[in-house]
Amino acid sequence: MNTIVQEHYSEQVLKDACALYNITYKAAKLIRANSNLIFDAGDKILRLSHSEIRTHKDIEAELAFLRFLQIKNLAVVQIVPSQQNNLWELLGTPDNHFSVVCFEKIDGTKVEKDAWTEQHSYNLGVLTAQLHQAEQSFEVPPNIIYKKWDELPEYDLYQHLPKDERQLTELHHQLVEQFKAYSIHSKNYGLIHYDIHSGNYLIDAQTQKLVLFDFEMVCYGWYAMDVAMVVYYAILHLNPNNPEAFEKDFLNLFWKGYETIYQLEDKDKAPIPAFVLYRDLMLYGYFNRTWADPKQAENEKIFREQTAQSIERRRMFLGC
Repeated sequence: MNTIVQEHYSEQVLKDACALYNITYKAAKLIRANSNLIFDAGDKILRLSHSEIRTHKDIEAELAFLRFLQIKNLAVVQIVPSQQNNLWELLGTPDNHFSVVCFEKIDGTKVEKDAWTEQHSYNLGVLTAQLHQAEQSFEVPPNIIYKKWDELPEYDLYQHLPKDERQLTELHHQLVEQFKAYSIHSKNYGLIHYDIHSGNYLIDAQTQKLVLFDFEMVCYGWYAMDVAMVVYYAILHLNPNNPEAFEKDFLNLFWKGYETIYQLEDKDKAPIPAFVLYRDLMLYGYFNRTWADPKQAENEKIFREQTAQSIERRRMFLGC
């Protein structure tokens, strides 16, 4: 469990959260405990987020965009209102609280490696483009503020990059300065999910559509950033023998699906490799912060080493 969450969490917090949504306390089973606490509660999913990690303003902004996408009939997770008919509830004080959100459990399955087909890559393109097209008509409600990509808490993970001859902190700063020089206009920049991967969507059991969830990182960024995250996590999930060849083939299929819905100019697609490298650095910083124990599990060591290798491969490709 995240140390911040662990410091503030108690059994009473869960009891109070369940009562807000008429959930039987003993039916709530903890299924994830990273930055949030996620509980399986039968036909519902209960999420508790502490204010030191995500403020209630962050949660409010996340849900405003998600609710908009629901109204637009996009395949996204459905919010379950509380007994007071609120989209979220606050447990605690404004300065020290858990934000509580409840979602309908999606009736679907994860995509496993052997089920990742060409059609799936195409469908990911469609899903991503649908988000970008819908975002074009989103009017931010009064008093709602969305962070930019470099204002998210995850941005600071670069501080946990190793200080060695690889100069990864300097590489991070180099990329950020490069990004800040990119053009911004209404067709290439807006609110993005920023975390589309196989752990954040399910294949609907009836429609076979991809149903997206976990909008916590929604922020302002280039649409190509969203695409880069899809590419990044596709490679991470499948771990192909030849990542470069896979990336090329994947993007060919992805763009075929994407461009049935939305169009990005070639110049706006060009930064994708740099955005992918940036996420490598973010993830590497996360691993170094979270897995600092020298007795870490073997799979954690392998995962971190794979990320280090990916960084070197990508920076060689980009010449940075």
